[in-house]
Order: sequence, then structure tokens, then C-alpha cells
Amino acid sequence: MTTNQATVPDADRFRPGDVWNNSRGVPHRVMRIERGVAHMVNENTGRTYNRPWDDLGWKSGRPWMRVSCGATK
Repeated sequence: MTTNQATVPDADRFRPGDVWNNSRGVPHRVMRIERGVAHMVNENTGRTYNRPWDDLGWKSGRPWMRVSCGATK
């Protein structure tokens, strides 16, 4: 299966439908973005998690890594 790189957005912020691993490798699915906050669900436990939509952890040295991206418009 090939992916058209032109349709895959940059991994510069959280987007609805994306799956991201936190710095410990735990996957979180982004459910929605509201008022600058990404609302996510921990894929392992089902617990919710909120984080600024553009805080990928680079400044703290604990980066999040995108596993898959959601639907693109």
C-alpha cells in the first residue's frame, strides 16, 4: 500500500482523527479540537486527555510522535 505524500499533512500539530504516541509510547487518538485544546483518548485505557493543539512536546524534550493521520480535507 502506498501513501500519496501530498495528502499527508505535516506533523506540526494535533488534528482530529490522528493517532499520536506520547513520550512513553502510549497511543492517543485525537477526537476533536476545541478552543485551542486537543481532546484525546488513551487507546489502551480509554481515559481522556487534553493538551494544547500545538504542544507536541519539543520544547520540553519529551516529544509526541504521530503514528497515523486522520482524514484530510
